[in-house]
Amino acid sequence: MMRRLLIVDDEEMIVSQMERMFYDKFRVFTANYAGQAVEVLKDGKIDIVILDIKMGPFSDRSGLKVLEKLRENNKNTEVIIVSAIDDQEVIDQAHRLGISIYLRKPFHPNVLTREVEKLVS
Repeated sequence: MMRRLLIVDDEEMIVSQMERMFYDKFRVFTANYAGQAVEVLKDGKIDIVILDIKMGPFSDRSGLKVLEKLRENNKNTEVIIVSAIDDQEVIDQAHRLGISIYLRKPFHPNVLTREVEKLVS
């Protein structure tokens, strides 16, 4: 059975690019905002979540809310944060919520691919 990967980012171009990067190795689910991501997480087991923190112009930490919801029911899902946020308090909060990796945007796609491969090996 293919592993399940959820990509959560409000930038559709980024979601589309990541989806193309992983479609041959994972069953890929996507969400463009926090509420949509929470619904996907309720519907089934996800092995890895790639999650932006800031989604939308009025939401500075909606990705952390998604992460909190995820941790209520699933402590074992691997989470990679991909964000342009450079606020140490936010990064520390994400680590307290059990993320595996924090990648600061922009990054080379190969970096993300390598990190995902490490998590599944």
